[in-house]
Amino acid sequence: MKKVFYYFLLFLFSFVTFSCDDNDEGGVKNSDEITITTKSYETYLHFEFINAKTGEYLTQEKVTITVLGKDANSVYDNIGVNEDEYTTEVGMFDLVVDPAKTTSDFIVKASANGYSDYYYRARINETKFTPIRIPMVSLSNLPEGVSKAEEKITIPSDGKIKETISISLNSANTVKIPEGTTFKDASGNVISGNVESKILFYDPSKEAASYAFPGGLNVEAVTPEGQTADITFFSAGVFDIEINSGNKMVKSIEGEGIQLTTKLNSSLINPNTGNPIKENDEIEMWSTNPETGLWVYEKTAKIKRNANGELYLQENIDHLSYWNWDWYGNTCSLGSKIKWEGNASGVSVLIKNQHPLNSYVSKKNVLVDVNDSYNNYVQFQNVPRNMPTTFTFEGTGVYKENLTFEPSILSILNLCDGKTYTVKVTDNGDYNYYHIDLDLKVVSKSNPNISLYIYNWGYIRPYSSTYYSYCYINNGKLKTKILAEEDYQLCIYLGNYYGYGKVKVEEIGNNKLKVKITPNFVYNYTNGAIVDAPIEEMIVDKPADNIIKVSATFALSDEEINKLR
Repeated sequence: MKKVFYYFLLFLFSFVTFSCDDNDEGGVKNSDEITITTKSYETYLHFEFINAKTGEYLTQEKVTITVLGKDANSVYDNIGVNEDEYTTEVGMFDLVVDPAKTTSDFIVKASANGYSDYYYRARINETKFTPIRIPMVSLSNLPEGVSKAEEKITIPSDGKIKETISISLNSANTVKIPEGTTFKDASGNVISGNVESKILFYDPSKEAASYAFPGGLNVEAVTPEGQTADITFFSAGVFDIEINSGNKMVKSIEGEGIQLTTKLNSSLINPNTGNPIKENDEIEMWSTNPETGLWVYEKTAKIKRNANGELYLQENIDHLSYWNWDWYGNTCSLGSKIKWEGNASGVSVLIKNQHPLNSYVSKKNVLVDVNDSYNNYVQFQNVPRNMPTTFTFEGTGVYKENLTFEPSILSILNLCDGKTYTVKVTDNGDYNYYHIDLDLKVVSKSNPNISLYIYNWGYIRPYSSTYYSYCYINNGKLKTKILAEEDYQLCIYLGNYYGYGKVKVEEIGNNKLKVKITPNFVYNYTNGAIVDAPIEEMIVDKPADNIIKVSATFALSDEEINKLR
Protein backbone atom coordinates (compact mmCIF):
# COMPACT_ATOMS: atom_id res chain seq x y z
CA MET A 1 0.00 0.00 0.00
CA LYS A 2 2.76 2.45 0.84
CA LYS A 3 4.42 2.01 -2.52
CA VAL A 4 1.11 2.65 -4.27
CA PHE A 5 0.58 5.93 -2.48
CA TYR A 6 4.15 7.02 -3.12
CA TYR A 7 3.53 6.80 -6.85
CA PHE A 8 0.19 8.46 -6.32
CA LEU A 9 1.96 11.57 -5.03
CA LEU A 10 4.56 11.38 -7.75
CA PHE A 11 1.84 11.66 -10.34
CA LEU A 12 -0.04 14.20 -8.28
CA PHE A 13 2.61 16.73 -9.25
CA SER A 14 3.35 15.23 -12.69
CA PHE A 15 0.07 15.88 -14.46
CA VAL A 16 -0.80 14.00 -17.63
CA THR A 17 -3.59 16.47 -18.36
CA PHE A 18 -3.97 19.91 -16.83
CA SER A 19 -6.87 22.06 -17.98
CA CYS A 20 -9.29 24.81 -17.05
CA ASP A 21 -12.98 23.97 -17.28
CA ASP A 22 -16.05 26.15 -16.86
CA ASN A 23 -18.17 23.14 -15.94
CA ASP A 24 -17.72 21.25 -12.69
CA GLU A 25 -17.89 17.76 -14.15
CA GLY A 26 -15.09 16.07 -12.21
CA GLY A 27 -17.48 13.70 -10.47
CA VAL A 28 -19.54 12.69 -13.53
CA LYS A 29 -18.99 9.00 -14.27
CA ASN A 30 -20.10 7.17 -17.38
CA SER A 31 -21.69 3.73 -17.15
CA ASP A 32 -18.45 1.92 -18.02
CA GLU A 33 -16.33 3.67 -15.42
CA ILE A 34 -14.97 1.68 -12.50
CA THR A 35 -14.41 4.00 -9.54
CA ILE A 36 -12.28 3.49 -6.45
CA THR A 37 -12.37 5.91 -3.51
CA THR A 38 -10.11 6.23 -0.51
CA LYS A 39 -11.86 6.04 2.86
CA SER A 40 -13.31 9.20 4.39
CA TYR A 41 -12.60 9.65 8.10
CA GLU A 42 -14.68 11.96 10.27
CA THR A 43 -12.46 12.06 13.38
CA TYR A 44 -9.40 13.66 11.82
CA LEU A 45 -6.55 15.17 13.88
CA HIS A 46 -4.13 17.53 12.15
CA PHE A 47 -0.96 18.02 14.23
CA GLU A 48 1.34 20.98 13.66
CA PHE A 49 4.73 20.79 15.37
CA ILE A 50 5.88 24.29 16.30
CA ASN A 51 9.05 25.66 17.85
CA ALA A 52 7.71 26.95 21.18
CA LYS A 53 9.93 30.05 21.04
CA THR A 54 9.81 31.10 17.39
CA GLY A 55 6.38 29.79 16.37
CA GLU A 56 7.89 28.30 13.23
CA TYR A 57 7.08 24.84 11.88
CA LEU A 58 9.72 22.18 12.50
CA THR A 59 10.62 21.74 8.86
CA GLN A 60 14.34 21.19 9.43
CA GLU A 61 13.93 18.43 11.99
CA LYS A 62 12.60 14.90 11.79
CA VAL A 63 9.70 14.57 14.23
CA THR A 64 8.79 11.05 15.34
CA ILE A 65 5.16 10.52 16.37
CA THR A 66 4.27 7.62 18.67
CA VAL A 67 0.69 6.82 19.69
CA LEU A 68 0.31 5.36 23.19
CA GLY A 69 -2.44 4.63 25.66
CA LYS A 70 -5.78 2.89 25.87
CA ASP A 71 -7.06 3.44 22.33
CA ALA A 72 -3.73 3.51 20.48
CA ASN A 73 -4.75 0.53 18.31
CA SER A 74 -7.72 2.52 16.99
CA VAL A 75 -5.56 5.38 15.67
CA TYR A 76 -4.17 5.39 12.10
CA ASP A 77 -2.49 7.65 9.61
CA ASN A 78 -4.83 9.21 7.05
CA ILE A 79 -4.74 6.24 4.69
CA GLY A 80 -5.76 3.83 7.44
CA VAL A 81 -2.37 2.34 8.38
CA ASN A 82 -1.57 1.67 12.04
CA GLU A 83 2.18 1.88 12.76
CA ASP A 84 4.37 1.69 15.85
CA GLU A 85 5.57 5.18 14.97
CA TYR A 86 5.29 7.77 12.20
CA THR A 87 7.68 10.47 11.02
CA THR A 88 7.43 13.89 9.42
CA GLU A 89 9.90 16.55 8.33
CA VAL A 90 7.44 19.25 7.30
CA GLY A 91 6.11 20.19 10.74
CA MET A 92 2.72 18.52 10.22
CA PHE A 93 1.13 15.10 10.39
CA ASP A 94 -2.40 13.70 10.24
CA LEU A 95 -3.99 10.97 12.33
CA VAL A 96 -7.50 9.53 12.15
CA VAL A 97 -9.60 7.49 14.56
CA ASP A 98 -11.51 4.29 13.85
CA PRO A 99 -15.03 5.39 12.79
CA ALA A 100 -16.52 2.71 15.06
CA LYS A 101 -15.34 4.64 18.13
CA THR A 102 -17.57 7.50 19.26
CA THR A 103 -15.05 8.52 21.93
CA SER A 104 -11.35 7.76 22.26
CA ASP A 105 -8.47 8.37 24.64
CA PHE A 106 -4.80 8.13 23.66
CA ILE A 107 -1.42 9.82 23.99
CA VAL A 108 0.54 11.34 21.11
CA LYS A 109 4.25 11.56 21.87
CA ALA A 110 6.30 13.89 19.66
CA SER A 111 10.11 13.55 19.67
CA ALA A 112 12.78 15.41 17.72
CA ASN A 113 16.55 15.59 18.05
CA GLY A 114 17.50 18.59 20.19
CA TYR A 115 13.95 19.10 21.53
CA SER A 116 12.22 18.03 24.71
CA ASP A 117 9.64 15.30 24.16
CA TYR A 118 6.03 16.49 24.21
CA TYR A 119 3.10 14.30 25.27
CA TYR A 120 -0.36 15.33 24.11
CA ARG A 121 -3.35 13.54 25.56
CA ALA A 122 -6.17 13.30 23.04
CA ARG A 123 -9.58 12.69 24.56
CA ILE A 124 -11.94 12.83 21.62
CA ASN A 125 -15.66 13.50 22.01
CA GLU A 126 -16.38 14.94 18.57
CA THR A 127 -16.16 13.47 15.08
CA LYS A 128 -14.64 16.39 13.20
CA PHE A 129 -11.44 17.85 11.80
CA THR A 130 -9.34 19.21 14.68
CA PRO A 131 -6.08 21.15 14.24
CA ILE A 132 -3.69 20.74 17.18
CA ARG A 133 -0.52 22.78 17.60
CA ILE A 134 2.25 21.03 19.53
CA PRO A 135 4.81 23.45 21.08
CA MET A 136 8.23 21.78 20.99
CA VAL A 137 10.89 23.21 23.32
CA SER A 138 14.31 23.52 21.68
CA LEU A 139 16.98 22.64 24.24
CA SER A 140 19.40 25.04 22.57
CA ASN A 141 16.93 27.91 22.12
CA LEU A 142 14.64 27.91 25.14
CA PRO A 143 11.44 29.99 25.15
CA GLU A 144 11.01 32.66 27.81
CA GLY A 145 10.16 31.11 31.16
CA VAL A 146 11.77 27.72 30.48
CA SER A 147 15.08 27.04 32.25
CA LYS A 148 17.45 24.12 31.78
CA ALA A 149 20.31 22.50 33.69
CA GLU A 150 22.44 19.48 32.84
CA GLU A 151 24.80 17.69 35.20
CA LYS A 152 27.10 14.67 34.99
CA ILE A 153 27.32 12.59 38.15
CA THR A 154 29.58 9.67 39.06
CA ILE A 155 28.03 7.19 41.50
CA PRO A 156 30.21 4.58 43.25
CA SER A 157 29.53 0.86 42.95
CA ASP A 158 27.40 0.72 46.12
CA GLY A 159 24.97 3.14 44.43
CA LYS A 160 25.07 5.80 47.17
CA ILE A 161 25.93 9.40 46.33
CA LYS A 162 28.87 10.45 48.54
CA GLU A 163 28.24 14.20 48.80
CA THR A 164 25.28 16.53 48.31
CA ILE A 165 24.87 17.82 44.76
CA SER A 166 23.12 21.14 44.18
CA ILE A 167 21.94 22.01 40.64
CA SER A 168 20.71 25.55 39.92
CA LEU A 169 18.54 26.15 36.87
CA ASN A 170 18.45 29.90 37.55
CA SER A 171 18.32 32.22 40.56
CA ALA A 172 14.85 30.96 41.51
CA ASN A 173 14.91 27.19 40.94
CA THR A 174 17.22 24.62 42.49
CA VAL A 175 17.38 20.82 42.59
CA LYS A 176 19.39 19.27 45.46
CA ILE A 177 20.41 15.59 45.62
CA PRO A 178 21.41 14.79 49.23
CA GLU A 179 24.35 12.68 50.28
CA GLY A 180 23.37 9.00 50.59
CA THR A 181 20.73 9.11 47.84
CA THR A 182 20.32 5.89 45.83
CA PHE A 183 18.89 5.78 42.30
CA LYS A 184 16.95 2.77 40.99
CA ASP A 185 15.55 1.88 37.57
CA ALA A 186 12.00 0.70 36.80
CA SER A 187 12.88 -2.87 37.88
CA GLY A 188 14.29 -1.75 41.21
CA ASN A 189 17.93 -2.26 40.24
CA VAL A 190 20.50 0.12 41.75
CA ILE A 191 22.16 2.45 39.23
CA SER A 192 25.84 3.30 39.56
CA GLY A 193 28.67 4.60 37.40
CA ASN A 194 28.38 7.64 35.12
CA VAL A 195 24.96 9.27 35.22
CA GLU A 196 23.63 12.26 33.26
CA SER A 197 20.78 14.50 34.34
CA LYS A 198 18.61 16.90 32.33
CA ILE A 199 16.26 19.21 34.23
CA LEU A 200 13.74 21.67 32.80
CA PHE A 201 11.60 24.14 34.73
CA TYR A 202 8.49 25.83 33.29
CA ASP A 203 7.48 29.16 34.78
CA PRO A 204 3.74 29.54 34.05
CA SER A 205 3.82 33.30 34.63
CA LYS A 206 5.52 33.56 31.21
CA GLU A 207 3.19 33.03 28.25
CA ALA A 208 5.63 30.96 26.19
CA ALA A 209 6.34 28.61 29.10
CA SER A 210 2.64 28.31 29.91
CA TYR A 211 1.91 27.51 26.26
CA ALA A 212 4.58 24.78 26.29
CA PHE A 213 3.45 23.35 29.64
CA PRO A 214 3.95 19.54 29.41
CA GLY A 215 0.64 17.92 28.49
CA GLY A 216 -1.36 21.12 28.89
CA LEU A 217 -3.19 22.51 31.91
CA ASN A 218 -6.54 20.72 31.45
CA VAL A 219 -5.94 17.20 32.68
CA GLU A 220 -7.35 14.05 34.19
CA ALA A 221 -6.09 13.57 37.76
CA VAL A 222 -6.47 11.60 40.95
CA THR A 223 -7.54 14.32 43.37
CA PRO A 224 -6.72 14.65 47.10
CA GLU A 225 -10.02 12.84 47.75
CA GLY A 226 -8.75 9.84 45.81
CA GLN A 227 -11.22 10.30 42.94
CA THR A 228 -10.29 10.46 39.26
CA ALA A 229 -11.67 13.64 37.70
CA ASP A 230 -11.12 16.19 34.96
CA ILE A 231 -9.51 19.29 36.45
CA THR A 232 -7.75 22.49 35.42
CA PHE A 233 -4.34 23.37 36.84
CA PHE A 234 -3.36 26.84 38.01
CA SER A 235 0.35 26.28 38.17
CA ALA A 236 3.14 27.75 40.24
CA GLY A 237 5.74 25.82 38.24
CA VAL A 238 6.64 22.39 36.91
CA PHE A 239 9.88 20.39 36.90
CA ASP A 240 10.75 17.85 34.21
CA ILE A 241 13.62 15.73 35.55
CA GLU A 242 15.40 12.96 33.66
CA ILE A 243 18.40 11.04 35.04
CA ASN A 244 19.88 8.13 33.13
CA SER A 245 22.90 5.91 32.79
CA GLY A 246 23.04 4.87 29.15
CA ASN A 247 19.67 3.29 28.38
CA LYS A 248 18.82 2.85 32.09
CA MET A 249 16.42 5.51 33.34
CA VAL A 250 16.16 6.46 37.00
CA LYS A 251 12.58 5.93 38.19
CA SER A 252 12.73 5.75 42.01
CA ILE A 253 14.85 7.37 44.70
CA GLU A 254 15.87 6.00 48.11
CA GLY A 255 17.01 8.23 50.95
CA GLU A 256 15.77 11.68 51.83
CA GLY A 257 14.60 12.25 48.27
CA ILE A 258 15.51 14.95 45.74
CA GLN A 259 14.71 18.41 47.05
CA LEU A 260 12.97 20.89 44.71
CA THR A 261 12.99 24.62 45.52
CA THR A 262 11.13 27.37 43.66
CA LYS A 263 11.11 31.05 44.60
CA LEU A 264 7.75 32.66 43.80
CA ASN A 265 6.81 36.05 42.44
CA SER A 266 4.85 37.81 45.19
CA SER A 267 2.32 39.02 42.59
CA LEU A 268 1.24 35.43 41.83
CA ILE A 269 -2.51 35.07 42.47
CA ASN A 270 -3.87 32.26 44.62
CA PRO A 271 -7.08 31.30 42.75
CA ASN A 272 -8.62 29.95 45.97
CA THR A 273 -8.50 33.40 47.57
CA GLY A 274 -8.33 35.67 44.55
CA ASN A 275 -5.47 37.54 46.26
CA PRO A 276 -1.69 37.58 45.85
CA ILE A 277 0.04 34.65 47.52
CA LYS A 278 1.26 34.93 51.10
CA GLU A 279 3.22 32.86 53.60
CA ASN A 280 1.43 29.63 54.69
CA ASP A 281 -0.88 29.56 51.65
CA GLU A 282 -1.34 25.94 50.65
CA ILE A 283 -0.87 24.45 47.17
CA GLU A 284 -1.11 20.86 45.96
CA MET A 285 1.83 18.97 44.47
CA TRP A 286 1.29 16.48 41.62
CA SER A 287 3.23 14.00 39.51
CA THR A 288 2.44 12.13 36.31
CA ASN A 289 3.60 9.38 34.01
CA PRO A 290 3.49 11.19 30.65
CA GLU A 291 2.72 7.94 28.82
CA THR A 292 -0.64 7.74 30.57
CA GLY A 293 -1.35 11.45 30.95
CA LEU A 294 -2.91 10.84 34.39
CA TRP A 295 -1.78 13.26 37.11
CA VAL A 296 -1.74 12.07 40.72
CA TYR A 297 -1.98 14.20 43.86
CA GLU A 298 1.11 13.58 46.00
CA LYS A 299 1.08 16.06 48.88
CA THR A 300 0.11 19.56 49.94
CA ALA A 301 2.88 22.13 50.24
CA LYS A 302 2.93 25.41 52.15
CA ILE A 303 4.42 28.63 50.85
CA LYS A 304 7.37 29.68 53.02
CA ARG A 305 9.33 32.89 53.49
CA ASN A 306 13.14 32.99 53.66
CA ALA A 307 15.42 35.36 55.59
CA ASN A 308 15.42 37.77 52.64
CA GLY A 309 11.64 37.99 52.72
CA GLU A 310 11.24 35.97 49.53
CA LEU A 311 8.33 33.53 49.17
CA TYR A 312 9.23 30.01 48.07
CA LEU A 313 8.10 26.38 47.83
CA GLN A 314 10.29 23.44 48.85
CA GLU A 315 9.50 19.72 48.88
CA ASN A 316 11.28 16.37 48.47
CA ILE A 317 10.32 13.82 45.81
CA ASP A 318 10.87 10.03 45.77
CA HIS A 319 10.44 9.23 42.07
CA LEU A 320 11.07 10.94 38.74
CA SER A 321 8.40 12.27 36.40
CA TYR A 322 6.90 15.66 35.76
CA TRP A 323 6.43 17.32 39.17
CA ASN A 324 4.03 20.20 39.39
CA TRP A 325 2.89 22.72 42.02
CA ASP A 326 -0.74 23.49 41.19
CA TRP A 327 -3.94 24.77 42.58
CA TYR A 328 -6.79 23.13 40.73
CA GLY A 329 -10.43 23.52 39.79
CA ASN A 330 -13.10 21.18 38.44
CA THR A 331 -13.91 20.95 34.74
CA CYS A 332 -16.69 19.78 32.46
CA SER A 333 -16.05 17.53 29.46
CA LEU A 334 -18.15 19.57 27.01
CA GLY A 335 -18.42 23.30 27.54
CA SER A 336 -19.75 26.38 25.79
CA LYS A 337 -19.92 26.77 22.02
CA ILE A 338 -18.94 29.62 19.74
CA LYS A 339 -21.04 29.63 16.57
CA TRP A 340 -19.57 31.46 13.61
CA GLU A 341 -21.73 33.64 11.37
CA GLY A 342 -20.98 36.13 8.60
CA ASN A 343 -19.43 35.43 5.20
CA ALA A 344 -16.13 33.75 6.15
CA SER A 345 -15.44 30.51 4.34
CA GLY A 346 -12.47 28.20 4.85
CA VAL A 347 -10.51 30.63 7.03
CA SER A 348 -8.26 29.98 10.01
CA VAL A 349 -8.82 31.82 13.30
CA LEU A 350 -6.60 31.96 16.37
CA ILE A 351 -8.52 32.15 19.67
CA LYS A 352 -6.59 33.68 22.56
CA ASN A 353 -7.59 33.69 26.21
CA GLN A 354 -6.77 36.98 27.90
CA HIS A 355 -7.98 36.32 31.44
CA PRO A 356 -5.03 36.59 33.88
CA LEU A 357 -6.26 33.81 36.18
CA ASN A 358 -7.30 31.34 33.52
CA SER A 359 -4.69 29.79 31.25
CA TYR A 360 -7.23 27.64 29.41
CA VAL A 361 -6.99 28.07 25.63
CA SER A 362 -3.98 30.33 25.74
CA LYS A 363 -3.85 29.70 21.98
CA LYS A 364 -6.29 27.63 19.94
CA ASN A 365 -6.25 27.54 16.14
CA VAL A 366 -9.58 26.59 14.54
CA LEU A 367 -11.03 26.31 11.04
CA VAL A 368 -14.05 28.52 10.34
CA ASP A 369 -16.54 28.01 7.51
CA VAL A 370 -19.93 29.58 8.10
CA ASN A 371 -21.40 27.59 5.20
CA ASP A 372 -20.34 24.22 6.59
CA SER A 373 -22.10 22.75 9.64
CA TYR A 374 -18.91 20.78 10.26
CA ASN A 375 -16.80 23.91 10.88
CA ASN A 376 -19.30 26.66 11.71
CA TYR A 377 -18.77 26.25 15.45
CA VAL A 378 -16.17 25.38 18.07
CA GLN A 379 -17.06 23.64 21.33
CA PHE A 380 -14.69 23.83 24.27
CA GLN A 381 -13.80 20.53 25.93
CA ASN A 382 -12.48 19.69 29.40
CA VAL A 383 -12.79 23.30 30.52
CA PRO A 384 -12.67 24.86 34.01
CA ARG A 385 -15.94 25.49 35.83
CA ASN A 386 -16.94 28.88 37.16
CA MET A 387 -13.81 30.59 35.91
CA PRO A 388 -14.27 33.84 33.94
CA THR A 389 -12.73 33.64 30.48
CA THR A 390 -12.07 36.42 28.00
CA PHE A 391 -11.41 35.52 24.37
CA THR A 392 -9.99 37.61 21.56
CA PHE A 393 -9.77 36.53 17.92
CA GLU A 394 -7.38 37.11 15.08
CA GLY A 395 -7.21 35.80 11.54
CA THR A 396 -4.30 33.60 10.54
CA GLY A 397 -3.08 31.98 7.36
CA VAL A 398 -4.33 33.19 4.02
CA TYR A 399 -6.83 35.90 4.96
CA LYS A 400 -5.66 37.29 8.27
CA GLU A 401 -5.56 40.93 7.08
CA ASN A 402 -9.14 40.79 5.75
CA LEU A 403 -10.98 39.31 8.74
CA THR A 404 -12.93 41.26 11.37
CA PHE A 405 -14.83 39.88 14.35
CA GLU A 406 -18.01 41.03 16.07
CA PRO A 407 -17.64 41.02 19.00
CA SER A 408 -13.86 41.29 18.91
CA ILE A 409 -13.73 40.44 22.62
CA LEU A 410 -15.96 37.74 24.08
CA SER A 411 -16.27 37.36 27.86
CA ILE A 412 -17.81 34.19 29.32
CA LEU A 413 -18.32 33.92 33.07
CA ASN A 414 -18.51 30.12 33.08
CA LEU A 415 -17.29 27.95 30.18
CA CYS A 416 -19.50 25.14 31.48
CA ASP A 417 -22.73 27.14 31.14
CA GLY A 418 -23.86 25.09 28.11
CA LYS A 419 -24.65 28.24 26.10
CA THR A 420 -23.91 29.01 22.46
CA TYR A 421 -22.26 32.38 21.75
CA THR A 422 -22.36 33.92 18.29
CA VAL A 423 -19.37 35.65 16.70
CA LYS A 424 -19.72 37.26 13.27
CA VAL A 425 -16.65 36.74 11.10
CA THR A 426 -16.48 39.05 8.09
CA ASP A 427 -14.10 38.68 5.19
CA ASN A 428 -13.47 42.25 4.01
CA GLY A 429 -11.26 41.26 1.10
CA ASP A 430 -11.40 43.40 -2.02
CA TYR A 431 -11.61 40.27 -4.17
CA ASN A 432 -8.18 40.42 -5.64
CA TYR A 433 -8.09 36.75 -4.72
CA TYR A 434 -9.47 33.83 -6.68
CA HIS A 435 -11.31 30.68 -5.81
CA ILE A 436 -9.49 27.59 -7.03
CA ASP A 437 -11.63 24.49 -7.61
CA LEU A 438 -9.17 21.69 -8.31
CA ASP A 439 -10.51 18.35 -9.50
CA LEU A 440 -7.93 15.62 -8.88
CA LYS A 441 -8.49 12.40 -10.78
CA VAL A 442 -6.33 9.30 -11.16
CA VAL A 443 -6.91 6.93 -14.08
CA SER A 444 -5.45 3.65 -15.21
CA LYS A 445 -2.71 3.96 -17.81
CA SER A 446 -4.31 1.29 -19.98
CA ASN A 447 -7.98 1.93 -19.21
CA PRO A 448 -9.06 5.52 -18.54
CA ASN A 449 -12.44 4.25 -17.30
CA ILE A 450 -10.78 3.02 -14.10
CA SER A 451 -10.55 6.02 -11.78
CA LEU A 452 -9.42 6.76 -8.23
CA TYR A 453 -10.97 9.53 -6.14
CA ILE A 454 -9.54 10.58 -2.77
CA TYR A 455 -10.95 11.96 0.49
CA ASN A 456 -8.41 13.86 2.55
CA TRP A 457 -7.26 17.33 3.64
CA GLY A 458 -4.89 19.70 1.92
CA TYR A 459 -2.95 22.55 3.54
CA ILE A 460 -2.16 25.88 1.92
CA ARG A 461 -0.44 29.07 3.04
CA PRO A 462 1.23 32.08 1.49
CA TYR A 463 4.99 31.96 1.88
CA SER A 464 4.73 35.15 3.93
CA SER A 465 2.59 33.46 6.61
CA THR A 466 3.42 31.05 9.43
CA TYR A 467 -0.07 29.51 9.46
CA TYR A 468 -1.70 27.09 7.05
CA SER A 469 -5.35 27.14 6.06
CA TYR A 470 -7.17 23.86 5.59
CA CYS A 471 -9.09 22.65 2.56
CA TYR A 472 -11.05 19.41 2.37
CA ILE A 473 -10.50 17.07 -0.57
CA ASN A 474 -13.97 15.65 -1.16
CA ASN A 475 -14.07 12.79 -3.66
CA GLY A 476 -11.08 14.24 -5.46
CA LYS A 477 -12.23 17.89 -5.33
CA LEU A 478 -10.18 20.52 -3.49
CA LYS A 479 -11.45 24.09 -3.05
CA THR A 480 -9.38 26.97 -1.76
CA LYS A 481 -8.74 30.69 -2.29
CA ILE A 482 -5.51 32.48 -3.11
CA LEU A 483 -4.55 36.12 -3.56
CA ALA A 484 -3.34 37.15 -6.98
CA GLU A 485 0.38 37.74 -7.46
CA GLU A 486 1.35 35.85 -4.29
CA ASP A 487 3.14 32.51 -4.02
CA TYR A 488 1.35 29.82 -2.02
CA GLN A 489 2.58 26.52 -0.71
CA LEU A 490 0.21 23.57 -1.10
CA CYS A 491 0.85 20.36 0.83
CA ILE A 492 -1.02 17.07 0.55
CA TYR A 493 -0.41 13.99 2.70
CA LEU A 494 -1.11 10.33 2.20
CA GLY A 495 0.23 8.47 5.21
CA ASN A 496 4.00 8.90 5.43
CA TYR A 497 4.19 10.42 1.95
CA TYR A 498 3.71 14.04 1.11
CA GLY A 499 3.89 16.34 -1.87
CA TYR A 500 4.72 20.03 -1.95
CA GLY A 501 3.74 22.42 -4.69
CA LYS A 502 3.89 26.18 -5.25
CA VAL A 503 0.69 27.69 -6.64
CA LYS A 504 0.37 31.19 -8.09
CA VAL A 505 -2.24 33.15 -10.05
CA GLU A 506 -0.98 36.15 -12.04
CA GLU A 507 -3.13 38.75 -13.77
CA ILE A 508 -1.76 39.34 -17.27
CA GLY A 509 -2.89 41.21 -20.35
CA ASN A 510 -6.53 42.02 -20.93
CA ASN A 511 -8.65 39.88 -18.59
CA LYS A 512 -6.25 36.97 -18.71
CA LEU A 513 -4.79 34.90 -15.88
CA LYS A 514 -1.73 32.71 -15.69
CA VAL A 515 -2.19 29.77 -13.31
CA LYS A 516 1.16 28.27 -12.39
CA ILE A 517 1.94 25.16 -10.35
CA THR A 518 5.58 24.58 -9.46
CA PRO A 519 6.10 21.23 -7.72
CA ASN A 520 9.00 21.24 -5.31
CA PHE A 521 9.24 17.51 -4.67
CA VAL A 522 7.47 14.46 -3.37
CA TYR A 523 8.96 12.46 -0.56
CA ASN A 524 8.87 8.95 0.88
CA TYR A 525 10.16 8.65 4.45
CA THR A 526 10.74 4.91 4.13
CA ASN A 527 13.30 5.00 1.32
CA GLY A 528 14.11 8.71 1.26
CA ALA A 529 13.11 9.15 -2.38
CA ILE A 530 12.88 12.74 -3.60
CA VAL A 531 11.45 13.28 -7.07
CA ASP A 532 11.41 16.51 -9.06
CA ALA A 533 8.32 17.14 -11.17
CA PRO A 534 7.81 19.57 -14.07
CA ILE A 535 6.30 23.04 -13.83
CA GLU A 536 2.75 23.29 -15.14
CA GLU A 537 1.09 26.52 -16.22
CA MET A 538 -1.90 27.63 -18.25
CA ILE A 539 -3.42 30.86 -19.53
CA VAL A 540 -7.17 31.29 -18.94
CA ASP A 541 -9.79 33.98 -19.29
CA LYS A 542 -10.49 35.89 -16.11
CA PRO A 543 -13.76 34.43 -14.77
CA ALA A 544 -16.57 36.83 -13.88
CA ASP A 545 -17.21 35.01 -10.59
CA ASN A 546 -13.50 34.76 -9.69
CA ILE A 547 -13.72 30.95 -9.69
CA ILE A 548 -11.00 29.13 -11.60
CA LYS A 549 -11.96 25.53 -12.22
CA VAL A 550 -8.95 23.33 -12.82
CA SER A 551 -8.95 19.63 -13.59
CA ALA A 552 -5.92 17.41 -13.18
CA THR A 553 -5.85 13.89 -14.59
CA PHE A 554 -2.91 11.58 -14.05
CA ALA A 555 -2.20 7.89 -14.47
CA LEU A 556 -1.16 4.87 -12.42
CA SER A 557 -0.39 1.40 -13.63
CA ASP A 558 -3.20 -1.18 -13.51
CA GLU A 559 -1.19 -3.19 -11.01
CA GLU A 560 -0.98 -0.27 -8.61
CA ILE A 561 -4.65 0.66 -8.93
CA ASN A 562 -5.73 -2.95 -8.44
CA LYS A 563 -3.96 -3.02 -5.10
CA LEU A 564 -6.40 -0.38 -3.88
CA ARG A 565 -9.58 -2.17 -4.97
